Amino acid sequence: MNFDSTRPRGCSRPSAVFALYGTAAALLMLVGLAMPAQAVPLPSGAVPQPVLTESDSSVAFGAWVGALTEMLDSTPAPAIEHEYSEFVLAHGLPADDSKLKREYRELRLLFEALRDGGFWHLRWAVTDQYPSSKLIWQAWIREPVRTGFAEPSATGECDESSALFGMLARHLRIYNVGLYYPTWNHTISVWAPHEGKAKTALIQLPTTQIFLDCNAGFDKTTFPMQLKNIERYPNWDVRPNTLIPRARAEWLLHQIQVYAAASPSLWSLVRAKRAYAIGSSMGQCQNARSEWHAELAGHMTGGDVTALSTLAAEELGLREANPAKVLAWLAE
Repeated sequence: MNFDSTRPRGCSRPSAVFALYGTAAALLMLVGLAMPAQAVPLPSGAVPQPVLTESDSSVAFGAWVGALTEMLDSTPAPAIEHEYSEFVLAHGLPADDSKLKREYRELRLLFEALRDGGFWHLRWAVTDQYPSSKLIWQAWIREPVRTGFAEPSATGECDESSALFGMLARHLRIYNVGLYYPTWNHTISVWAPHEGKAKTALIQLPTTQIFLDCNAGFDKTTFPMQLKNIERYPNWDVRPNTLIPRARAEWLLHQIQVYAAASPSLWSLVRAKRAYAIGSSMGQCQNARSEWHAELAGHMTGGDVTALSTLAAEELGLREANPAKVLAWLAE
């Protein structure tokens, strides 16, 4: 498919040449990480498995969305409470609006899950596809679950990951999410709090780091924005009765459970390491990773320890690992 030069879409590949780490290389860098004498074993039952109905091997997409909604609403995520207070203060929005608070919480966790290199291991690459999440879902349905730290679950361009955000928001009944083109060749997601009725500019949600620095993220970009009205993402992309392999459905939920209670600095540190390892939209971000490590070192929460222990066990194959050592490796 050729680019349609009359329509703003797609992402330009960053000029930096990214080094590509494989899973084996990641494990080699972790030599000496396991420290039985000081290890913090993965707590039994600390990250309970999500429960889904349907058949033994598959689950309907609609049922999965129901489980996702419940998880986004109920999984402990203490950092989001603090972030929400700062968010409404910065934008002059009512802090006691329950609908706004629910939308913020759901979108905030969803954003971290599907970002390039995020909880769901999505990888950015130029694919020359139209804004749609269909190919991402096809890959998730077709491919087996691979849990390795540097193993992408699917690949998509910025307009595809932005479409994924828009369609999932729509399935979550958050209809005021759409696409925005800050440049002719780039796409991000945007959100209109209060369905665009609030006198605030659209909230920018870049799912990749294209044209942005390492610290850009939820409501934090260098793109100008004056728009207050939104063109909602118009498509459902996946039918409610579409069957998803149970292993994939549970893994997507499980990844949110693992990381939701951790600190945003840890989300950023893990994501930056993974995105660089898989050769995605982020450069090495060494200074930023060092800063995130400094924020966390000696101040890890229980959610951080659980996330690091689970990452070591499930993504690096280390059943007992010192969380501080895992944290240091992420900053290297």
